[in-house]
Amino acid sequence: MKTRHLLAITVSLFTCSSAFADWTLDNTNSSVNFVSTKAIDIAELHHFLQLVGRVSDNGKAVLTIELASVETGIPIRNERMLEMLFETRKFPLATVRSKIDMDIVNAIATGASQNMAIELELDLHGVRVDIAANVVVVKLDDKTLMVSSAGPVILNASTVELSEGIEALREVASLPSIGNAVPVSFILTFKQTE
Repeated sequence: MKTRHLLAITVSLFTCSSAFADWTLDNTNSSVNFVSTKAIDIAELHHFLQLVGRVSDNGKAVLTIELASVETGIPIRNERMLEMLFETRKFPLATVRSKIDMDIVNAIATGASQNMAIELELDLHGVRVDIAANVVVVKLDDKTLMVSSAGPVILNASTVELSEGIEALREVASLPSIGNAVPVSFILTFKQTE
């Protein structure tokens, strides 16, 4: 009887092993985008090229953004953002942490999706802030998850002490205004690792 019980537990562990594996970010199929608004109504889309992320089997999620990889489509603007806004020599990275309910994720059928409300902790420019976000989790196949923002996350530059940098950018570009409210969206693809 004990042998049968042990065998059942062993089979269960092997068949559920994917539920206990970590997930690693696929940078090629992931993006973090943000919109800047200048002169009141001119909006421009930017993104970061280098992302590293992981979700552990217990749901601890970490995303690291290399701020020097910002791409605005204009080289001089890229340089100004690095020096005047993000100050990448002092603050090279932005880090986002969260806790995901993996029971919900593991219950998603292949090809199906699930809306989730999560709390994010953003560490940017030496400041940590908590942000609420709604995401959509899609199980593309047994070993691929896609997590995307259900709507833009609005980040106010003043909460992470970036207002002075925005003002410096405004002055150097001779603009009447640059908005402090920045919509951020993301699509993150994770591959399961053993």
